[in-house]
Amino acid sequence: MKRGRNAAVVAAVAGGVLGAGALGGWLALPGIVREEVVARAEQRGLRCSVRDTDVGLGSIVLRGVDLHDDAGLLRGSLGELEIVGGLFGLATSGLDAIERVEVRGGEVVVDASARRKSPQEAGAGDGGPVRVLPAIAARDVRAVLRDSRGELGSGVVEVRRDPAGGLEIVARDLVLGAGTSESTTIGELRVVASGSVLDRVEARDVVVEVRDREGEDDEGLLARARALRGASDEESGAQEGAGAAAGAFGFLGEAFEGRVQGLTVRRSTADGSRDVLTNLSLDVRRDGADAFRTRGEGAPDHGGRLGWDLRVEPLSLRAVGSIELRDVAVAVVEPLLPDALPLHRSEDARLEGALTIEGAGDALHATGRLAVRDLALQSERIAPAPIAGIALELEGESTFLPEQRRLEIARLRVRSGAAHVDVSGAVEWAPDHYLFDVRAEMPATRCNDAISAIPRDLLQEMAAFSLTGSIGGRIEARVDSRDLDATQLRIRVADGCRFEMVPPLADLSRFDAPFVHRVEEPDGAVFEMTTGPGTPEWTAIADISPFMLHAVLGHEDGGFFRHSGFSPSSIREALVRNLRAGRYVMGGSTISMQLVKNVFLRREKTLARKVQEVLLVWWIESAWPKERILELYLNVIEYGPGVYGIRNAAQHYFGVQPSELSPAQAAYLATILPNPKAYHSHWEQGALPSSWASRVARFIRTLGERERFDATAVDEGVREAESLQFHRGGEPPPVREFAGRTTPLPISGAANEVVWDEALDGMVAEEPVDEYE
Repeated sequence: MKRGRNAAVVAAVAGGVLGAGALGGWLALPGIVREEVVARAEQRGLRCSVRDTDVGLGSIVLRGVDLHDDAGLLRGSLGELEIVGGLFGLATSGLDAIERVEVRGGEVVVDASARRKSPQEAGAGDGGPVRVLPAIAARDVRAVLRDSRGELGSGVVEVRRDPAGGLEIVARDLVLGAGTSESTTIGELRVVASGSVLDRVEARDVVVEVRDREGEDDEGLLARARALRGASDEESGAQEGAGAAAGAFGFLGEAFEGRVQGLTVRRSTADGSRDVLTNLSLDVRRDGADAFRTRGEGAPDHGGRLGWDLRVEPLSLRAVGSIELRDVAVAVVEPLLPDALPLHRSEDARLEGALTIEGAGDALHATGRLAVRDLALQSERIAPAPIAGIALELEGESTFLPEQRRLEIARLRVRSGAAHVDVSGAVEWAPDHYLFDVRAEMPATRCNDAISAIPRDLLQEMAAFSLTGSIGGRIEARVDSRDLDATQLRIRVADGCRFEMVPPLADLSRFDAPFVHRVEEPDGAVFEMTTGPGTPEWTAIADISPFMLHAVLGHEDGGFFRHSGFSPSSIREALVRNLRAGRYVMGGSTISMQLVKNVFLRREKTLARKVQEVLLVWWIESAWPKERILELYLNVIEYGPGVYGIRNAAQHYFGVQPSELSPAQAAYLATILPNPKAYHSHWEQGALPSSWASRVARFIRTLGERERFDATAVDEGVREAESLQFHRGGEPPPVREFAGRTTPLPISGAANEVVWDEALDGMVAEEPVDEYE
């Protein structure tokens, strides 16, 4: 009996001791686990703190877990971290007894701009080997990636890792590059890996948005990602040979595949946003140690099909493959086109074509064919209304050098209708300069086919021209902003065309009799006068002072009797001066071009008017002799506000007949032609400014040096220019005689014809003046 009581006492004592030990272990367990978590975190270079700890039946829950590293690379705040395992094992073996870790809520921020520690700096710690946890699960954790400019990407992440090392990461509502000129949102991104090897990546509901850059500091997502990659490479050191490929893609499994479904490309401007590519899908598979094969297709917005098949070697920056477009709307590629291209209703224009791409290093070579139809452009600089129905086909090969912003065209055939032009050369548009070095050649082509190649909306009434014969030509142009003086422009035309039909607007027979000359002023006012042979306003060329004829030709078009209506040297000179000034300061119009603008066309500076002007000049030069063109020109052009025609000009300024104009009077009238309204202030003031008098005198001397005026005419003209007097209404006409002669003009029936050249073009344009058109 006594022995039984002793046994009971011993058992009670033992039970009490064990119970006390268990209770002590239970009470001490949260602290043990907390200390173990902190110690294991420090082994990985992380500082860690835990706000509180709860012990459950089969797990321990840590709340308010904050962690960061000394370099600022990583910081996190976890809502709950649950450690699942047997309590006895956790109490006796610590974290080695963990069966599973679950993380719920919180945020983890990775700052990729922070400097990573080298392995030597980080050390291996003093807590023994780092043990990989057997199972991890995380949900509702917001992950953030930052760079030196701020947040680069973020999303809500779920993680599942099984004991065998299989890993699956699912990120939802992922945002990359928010606020940049390039950004991407991903509805769901799923990553599957085995151990440290990535097996599969899938993305759904992806939107790539491209915005206009808001300045040079506005770097896009790709530029910022490249900057991070560059910093990483610099820190880790360059790898060479086969080891580089293994180092770069060793984390990818041999059968790695990636897939994107539901890809949308969105273009955003100040006017709003629109989707230009929708419902695209693409696959990426590993193709060898350092290459990938990507295939994709989709139905872009507005219809059509887009597909590609490319093999890419990222390390060597090589790419080979093909791109195919079938009835794709131009709106799809609009974000890739220059902003200056004034597309109109780009969703209605269609692209067809196939391109073969081969890129290596910093060059991208493309060969193939591309056709566009139903293209429309709208710009006040092109025409008052949209230019629709444009159809072009391009075939050739070119190389793009992105670092130099240079496009090298080996060959390019541009076809419109039955006509085509072969183009070669290079275009370069760098931040500090531009280069345009292009050659274009049109082989012998039926004249009507050449005209029909121009959109009808550009030709307007001129589309009624009908010609026979053929025409061909070649243009060579080189403009380098670093050396504008070396600008080259060569134009050669083999013109075998004959005009058979002309539109009513271009009927020249109306100038054989009195006609109404109608001018619409820039302010909308309309001026009309009746002129033509037999009217008081008309002056035959034989009754115009030869000094006036020479002065106008010398100042406005020195090559008038040599060219066929167009002066390449004048165009080149005007181009150089306008580019150097950065604005329009000089025109390259010949007398024939000015005449066409005055009697046929509206006063608008558009591409459409220029195209119509070319056709009309071509027509009038083929239909009329030079003296007839010059005669009509002098009788209709403006010499001042409401002053049109040489007879009215001679009377208004000097009170004389056109035949009586002196060398100085003729020279003065020629110098005001570029902007007669502005220079009418001389007459209003009653005298010439000294600077303009000197200008007139220099012009007269130049005419003498070119043997247009003889020495007597030069001497008298210079002397008169110093005190040139204007006539006022009501005053008696001046009575005076002047001496001197001019070189005979090379017109029909003129004796001693001379060879005229273009040497006098713009010879008095020593200071910028605005040409009045």
